[in-house]
Amino acid sequence: MHFGKAIGFITVFLMANIVRSQGGDTTLFSKPKSKSFSPIDTLRYYVNKRNGRFLLSLDGKNAYINGVSSPVVGFRFGLSYDKVALYSGLYSSSYFSRTQKDTTSINFGYIATTIEYYLADNWRYDVFVPVSIGIGSKTIEKTEILSGNKKNTSEAFVPVEIGIGGTVRFLRYLGMAGSLGYRWSLYQGSDYSSPYWSLGFTLYTGTLWRDTKEAYRRINR
Repeated sequence: MHFGKAIGFITVFLMANIVRSQGGDTTLFSKPKSKSFSPIDTLRYYVNKRNGRFLLSLDGKNAYINGVSSPVVGFRFGLSYDKVALYSGLYSSSYFSRTQKDTTSINFGYIATTIEYYLADNWRYDVFVPVSIGIGSKTIEKTEILSGNKKNTSEAFVPVEIGIGGTVRFLRYLGMAGSLGYRWSLYQGSDYSSPYWSLGFTLYTGTLWRDTKEAYRRINR
């Protein structure tokens, strides 16, 4: 899989005002005049006043190019601050089409930064809104079937994504995770803009790690 060089400052910010509907901490930098406040207040509070938990996970989704399924695979790492999670990740995808005259192969490689804002978060389930922006490149190879001639070009790829996702835990260490959203390509046309979705299992490695440490501590008392 080809990865183009990706250099740049990536900034993201999110959504319209959301009123908190679930319980939790209510302390702010300054006392609010009402019981509701914007995600900007939440972001500032949790990033500055809470110790972040390090997270590392695989990250995949299904998207489309010209109506053809083009799965995205990658991994990401970051910090979780209870209501807000900040990630960086490395991703790749590919696309192939064939006509009577030629074939087209496209390989994508990009880095992305994601902010997730949790609308609900407890031991059994969570619901979150992810907003992501990436920068990278796509390599396009066209091959003429009769002559075998090949033409290679490279273009920038700047995807922006927003959606909604969640997880449901049905065992202590295992649950289901899913997401649904839309990807916009800000460069080189709309052929790469499409809905995206994911559905699969999730392993709660944090719980497993804490239980393992506790069992080890008891054994070595």
